[in-house]
Amino acid sequence: MAKEGLNVSPSTRYFAPLPYKMDMRTDWLADTRWECGLGGGVDRNIRTESYYVFIDALNMTQDVSKAASLSTGCRKFFSADMGAMLALYQEAIFRTHVLNVELTADYSRAVDNNVVQQIIDTTCDPSLHVAVAQVPLSYLRKDDGTLHTLAHTGTIYSGVDYYSALTQTPGAKTGLVGYGSSPTNFKARIAIDGYAHNGVQQSITSTMTWDPTTNLQPQITYSYPNPGQRNVYLFAFRFRYIALAGVTQMMSIRAALKLEQHLVLQDKYPAFPYIIGVGVAA
Repeated sequence: MAKEGLNVSPSTRYFAPLPYKMDMRTDWLADTRWECGLGGGVDRNIRTESYYVFIDALNMTQDVSKAASLSTGCRKFFSADMGAMLALYQEAIFRTHVLNVELTADYSRAVDNNVVQQIIDTTCDPSLHVAVAQVPLSYLRKDDGTLHTLAHTGTIYSGVDYYSALTQTPGAKTGLVGYGSSPTNFKARIAIDGYAHNGVQQSITSTMTWDPTTNLQPQITYSYPNPGQRNVYLFAFRFRYIALAGVTQMMSIRAALKLEQHLVLQDKYPAFPYIIGVGVAA
């Protein structure tokens, strides 16, 4: 019998079952860092460096950062409800994605022993410019011209000025991040088309297995779509600073990410037991 407070009367005996199809937004969260080392150039001369990193919105097993200093939990997206819903439905069809971004920065420098005071006193705090947009994965190339793949998600790369390209891209978000005594953050909200360019519908699929001799609860395994062609989120950074001999400079960018996936859940799991064997039916 239903308890009071559940929007039903105490005498209610019948409840509606799960719908055969359900629209749902599921949130994937990540709190990670991207480490950018600043080096090279002529001592006490102004230098500009460009870095970039991209993340995937379809295959949620991919890294959002590959920084060696981070724990595994800081390198991945996390969702508290996706697994539970895929235990009820066999398919989750992608409709759209929205990425909420908040970036902050920490600048640090380490001075070698016996470096003269004149170098230490040189002003060298860099400026950090940020741009983010959705781009086709096939658009991204390393500085040697080779194409990027999903294996490169979460890795910081340099040598290609994608910041300049994104400032000319419709829909891209740009900004300047402050730190130290003048801290500011960069916030953006960006929609994305994460589907294959040929229009093929992408979906997460799940499979249920059940062994009643060892576990009364069914076990759910699910797989994410992995089309060869898709759009990704590209983050591009441009640093303007003074190179100093004997001084190691580093910019650490903290990224707080919330990826909203809008899905259509369908194909409920059948509500009957999985009986194996010949001649063992009840």
